[in-house]
Amino acid sequence: MTDKRLYDFAQGISDAIFGITGCHVTISDTNNIRIAGTGDFKNTIGEKIPEFSAFKSAREKKKTIIVRDPKADHECVYCDKRGICQEKFEICSPIIFEDTVIGVLGLIATTEAQRDFLMDREESFYQYIEQMAALLASHMMEIQIKNRIELQNKELNVVINNINNGVICISQSGAIKHINDGALKMLGKKSLGKVTNIKKLWPGSLLDQAISEEDSRLEIKGQDLINQGGKENLVSSHIIKIYENGQLSSLVGSFADSDSIQKTAARIRESSSDISFDNLLGQAPNYVQVKEAAKIAAAFDSNILITGESGTGKELFARSIHEGSPRRSNPFVSINCSAIPENLLESELFGYEGGAFTGAREGGKIGKMEIANKGTFFLDEIADMNLYLQSKMLRVLQDMTITRVGGLNPIKLDLKIIAATNKDLEKMVKEGLFREDLYYRLNVVPIKIPALRERRSDIELISQYFIDLNNKRFNKNIKGFSKEAMDLMKAYSWPGNIRELENIIEYISNFISDGYIEVDHLKTRINIEKTTGLSLNDRVKLYEEKLIQDLLKKYGSDEEGKAKVAEELQISRATLYRKMKYQS
Repeated sequence: MTDKRLYDFAQGISDAIFGITGCHVTISDTNNIRIAGTGDFKNTIGEKIPEFSAFKSAREKKKTIIVRDPKADHECVYCDKRGICQEKFEICSPIIFEDTVIGVLGLIATTEAQRDFLMDREESFYQYIEQMAALLASHMMEIQIKNRIELQNKELNVVINNINNGVICISQSGAIKHINDGALKMLGKKSLGKVTNIKKLWPGSLLDQAISEEDSRLEIKGQDLINQGGKENLVSSHIIKIYENGQLSSLVGSFADSDSIQKTAARIRESSSDISFDNLLGQAPNYVQVKEAAKIAAAFDSNILITGESGTGKELFARSIHEGSPRRSNPFVSINCSAIPENLLESELFGYEGGAFTGAREGGKIGKMEIANKGTFFLDEIADMNLYLQSKMLRVLQDMTITRVGGLNPIKLDLKIIAATNKDLEKMVKEGLFREDLYYRLNVVPIKIPALRERRSDIELISQYFIDLNNKRFNKNIKGFSKEAMDLMKAYSWPGNIRELENIIEYISNFISDGYIEVDHLKTRINIEKTTGLSLNDRVKLYEEKLIQDLLKKYGSDEEGKAKVAEELQISRATLYRKMKYQS
């Protein structure tokens, strides 16, 4: 028993029993500590009751104990106070709650007159003390239940106030029983004040209408309008009715504004998988240098311009920069300026208000820049943005404020901006195709990703990564490349960079199950004429291989076909066999 309310109640019981009997009372808790008492016992509240007293017997036996002569009774044989005890008679009853003894109630005579009084009415007081002990236990149960309810209410309030949606609970008459912080904020209020009914707080809402007995639906879904300072916001409403004994008891409404719904959906859609700098494979010095520069840039909010040929992994770099930045817990949102029609790009970037143009969604739509607020916004293929939008984007970057299409209210943003392109922006600036001021605004931290042919030492590492990946995808057991095949890979110019490399390995993985990738496997996808860095002999050898393979396909690989190939090449059949053996 640790609740102050129980201590006060226990003391009240002690005083009441003393007032009726004239005999003193003391109550201990489960640890044998005195928590209430009268007379001299009151002066020792908080102290331990003698260890081997009758209180211990009552606690252990879970039954009421009567001690008629404390100096001689066997219940007091080992008591610390034996021989000096001033008590003449005791009735000790355990206080039992949920089959556990939580204390002991004792009625004690300290004079001969009190002893005679209690002994004459022993049976009556025996029952009376047990009833008082049961009353204490019952009150304990009541306090425990109240404590649990209070705790659950506190926990529920914390949960409800941390739900993004607004929540309002009302009675069947519309009286507001509970409203969370989200609903107050949605309605533009800090508190309810004197408002106590939904009809005054939000007249005409679905929650208000749901009180009507004519509406028999148990669950109602729809949309509501909230007017805040002349601006109407559309919210999604979900009302649930709660019945008790067949009668409507209460209604609970959950509300989410359309912007929040759109933001949540878009952030889930745009969320990056666990991409970090560790995913950027490469050990070539020029590539490592670029990665290190990107890691440094990630720590700050300066705008970044990533350049590089198509397929070099510009978006991977952008996502890695975001994951390495202080903004990593906030959204990474990207938009490809070349993939969206010019007439739609503005509304995709900045959003629009309802009715802004023909076909505009009721309630409007949030823009991708607003979705990315507090996080990172990635403008891919920025060179394909038209000059009109370049002008608007420049203003956004200057003051980090956007206005939705058809809207009047500016929206302040907090963003890290990363742009990327595979085009020569400096050349476009000179040709008047790209704004010079926007170029310098974006190009605060330039990051140029080297092409794959500029870091040939990484080709084997990256190739093996894709082989391992496709082995898992297709349940294959490809070990790697033969030396000749890897020489060809390193000699190739890779106009499509890593994307081309990935596609070639995936293609080959469809057609072989194990062993090594050979030159023959590559020749169907790699143009040998685009190889560089090979000696004359190597190039001749590759040409011979391709030529012989093409002729064998033409005439067949049986003896008759080989004879025709040797005849066309004007070489002996033995020479042809030797060259074919070399190739294998």
